[in-house]
Amino acid sequence: MKVRFNILFILLGLGMMSCEDDDDSSMQDILQRNRDVVTRLINEGLNNNNAAIALELAAPGFVDLDAFPNQPEGPEGLQYHFDVINRSIPDLMVEFTLVAEGNTVVEEWTGRGNLQADFETGEPLPSPVPIVMNGITVFELNAEGLITERRTFQRGE
Repeated sequence: MKVRFNILFILLGLGMMSCEDDDDSSMQDILQRNRDVVTRLINEGLNNNNAAIALELAAPGFVDLDAFPNQPEGPEGLQYHFDVINRSIPDLMVEFTLVAEGNTVVEEWTGRGNLQADFETGEPLPSPVPIVMNGITVFELNAEGLITERRTFQRGE
């Protein structure tokens, strides 16, 4: 009887360890998925001037907490945001690192390019202005995609 009890106890313990491994594995899968979503957003949306990627990656109720004036709501707003950036700095290249924790991904980034149009009006500038920007963007995600974005940045010369 004692042997059976010990075997049962060992099997239960192994089962519990397996559940913990499954939880860790599923959390790692979520973290990797979240990093992949943000990586695609930056690489395709900014580095490759494909603002339409926002429609694929943003959840229906997406909220940009640092929206441009007149920026629409939802995924269309994120696309609009990227359109403005891509039009104003068409050669923008963003280098970034990511840290993911739960449903939050923090991006530390540096963007370099030539400002060629006014952000607000879209009017071309008389000549391109080389710029460097550094910032931090915080993304929140759920199973549907990006749900919020907020950023802070500074422009250097």
